[in-house]
Amino acid sequence: MPIPIPNRARPAARRGRRALAAAALLLVGARAYADSPPPGRPYAGRTVCCKDPSEFSYVALPDHGRVEFDVARGSPLFEFQTGYSAFAAFRLPVMNEPYLIEIRSYLRGGPDPMRAQVLYPTLALMSADFLVMRAVGLDALVPELPIAERAGDPAYRVAVPVDPVRGREQYLVVYTPYELVSPARVMELPTTLEMADGSANGAFLGASAEGHLSITIVTAHGGALR
Repeated sequence: MPIPIPNRARPAARRGRRALAAAALLLVGARAYADSPPPGRPYAGRTVCCKDPSEFSYVALPDHGRVEFDVARGSPLFEFQTGYSAFAAFRLPVMNEPYLIEIRSYLRGGPDPMRAQVLYPTLALMSADFLVMRAVGLDALVPELPIAERAGDPAYRVAVPVDPVRGREQYLVVYTPYELVSPARVMELPTTLEMADGSANGAFLGASAEGHLSITIVTAHGGALR
């Protein structure tokens, strides 16, 4: 589900900025600390980490090379409007030229396509004030399934262009919609991925709340920064 982009007019106070950021990122916000129901499977027994994105812990991305990371049981949990999700948060590299962020999500759970699972990533790119400048939904995912699936193979890729000179994006949040990982949907492909080719649909990959992912920075000239 796409995340709506908020009004970009600057709020008068920090409290206003936080409120707008919470609304923009489809957050339930402080209600997660109050009257929200506790997380169900697969997040049962866990607690929400933060009131809003300004309290997230952001890992700085390097301006070269590839970064691998996991969204796992030890990852922070937050209640987005799309439901609870573990997430990973990053500070974008300081660059003086446009670049491309490529995020890949890898197979887990073994080579059997009836048992293999993958985390379907959705992204939010935020400004220094934690306003969502852009959102990238499931429809942007591109299948990269090999002919013979193996655990650890890339399953899906999403590419996001960034212009640090003209744009305002400084932060990246990677998470997954809860509806895909709820017990009723755990082995069902989301309908928004019907654009995937036959090999992807044939694999019948289940959606997972956990996954192994990587981020690669590609320059505007088309070469990966190594």
